[in-house]
Amino acid sequence: MRLLLVEDNFLAGEHLRHVLEGLGHTVIGPVGSVEQGLAIIDAKGVDAAVLDFAIRGGSALPIAEALRRRGRPFCFLTGYRDPELIPAGYARVRRLAKPFCERELIEALASFGSGHSPSLGC
Repeated sequence: MRLLLVEDNFLAGEHLRHVLEGLGHTVIGPVGSVEQGLAIIDAKGVDAAVLDFAIRGGSALPIAEALRRRGRPFCFLTGYRDPELIPAGYARVRRLAKPFCERELIEALASFGSGHSPSLGC
């Protein structure tokens, strides 16, 4: 898959990029802003995305909306422990709580074709 990776922490983003590429995906990013993410979706197109929910200047919700309009699956990465901080309209979107394990990420990517599935513990 061509995956958009939105993560504003450089070290975390580079680590995640390395993991995703190791799984055989083409990774576009990491990018750390809404503007960059939207520009990539518009210019290059993507198959799916992994979105850090809280990024510099706000949240990745505008990127999530753009992906939804295009019918592209995505999951959120979040350090938020309170699930109510993410809007109810995204209740069915897969969330990986930071820190997460690689197995959870693999399961999230596999679920892109089948809808939501519960998170695996490590």
